[in-house]
Amino acid sequence: MKQQVKGIFYFIIITFPQFGVTEEVKIFDFGRYVGHLYSDGSGSVAKRFDPKVTESCKSFSCRYDRENADVNSVFKNSWSFHIKNDEMTDKQVITVSRKAYKISKDFGEMKLNSNIYLWLNISDKDEEILCISGHNYPKKKGMIRVDNNDLIETNVNGCLPLNESLDSQMRSGNKITIRGYHWPYDGAETFDIDLGGYTKTMTFLRGQRLD
Repeated sequence: MKQQVKGIFYFIIITFPQFGVTEEVKIFDFGRYVGHLYSDGSGSVAKRFDPKVTESCKSFSCRYDRENADVNSVFKNSWSFHIKNDEMTDKQVITVSRKAYKISKDFGEMKLNSNIYLWLNISDKDEEILCISGHNYPKKKGMIRVDNNDLIETNVNGCLPLNESLDSQMRSGNKITIRGYHWPYDGAETFDIDLGGYTKTMTFLRGQRLD
């Protein structure tokens, strides 16, 4: 049975005159979160922008974002996803990822410099997968930990099943800590990924599956 996500959506048309491109966007209202789905299957789910969070920053880009925010403005720290059909097999592929960010007093929202990030493949309801993308050091395993739960090792490819137990931890958790090794450096990279909006994102994307 498909999961259904509660929310309101509507269409907007974005035109880029300099490129002669018109893009159709579906915007989903998920309460504290906003989803965007583009005509090519790419999209995102992010928390609504709150100017109070970055009110102390002084950089131009941060001030611009704060002063020009509207009802559909969101934070950059988002769940990015892609829904597509494979060109060879016509099989539907649904992937979603999130990278590490922090809030700086002076610069506002900043993406951290990292070779690794969280990546999920939820195309198959019977075989969902969680990976530490960028983990590629030979024979080394990655690790994940949701809040203060027990750590879980990945395989040498940086992946593990996204089973019911792990999914439940992530639905109720605040952050997932990921540790991976990016070739050719043998030192570990460890980052916290915000789990805010995970439940909304996964419920929405699972509802898009064709099976």
